[in-house]
Amino acid sequence: MVLAGDHEQLGAVEAGGLFEHLTRHAASVSELVVVHRFAESWERAASLLVRGGDTAAVAEYLTRGRLRRGRWSRCRHRPGRHGSPTPSRASSPC
Repeated sequence: MVLAGDHEQLGAVEAGGLFEHLTRHAASVSELVVVHRFAESWERAASLLVRGGDTAAVAEYLTRGRLRRGRWSRCRHRPGRHGSPTPSRASSPC
């Protein structure tokens, strides 16, 4: 069986952590070292900073217009906030 994931990914707000557990206890683990997910080189580099918990990446995302400000009161009761896609997600202020 091949499992693919990121054992250093920020923890889930709710239940999670199984992948990290498996990588610590598996007999054999391989690690991909090249980021393939992003087309832009700056975004690949920033994603690795985020993965490592380095908040310096926030400035890069802000500079590139990838983060928007919003009010928590408008976001927290929005349907789909736990990762399930919703049609209004792109137009959301948060």
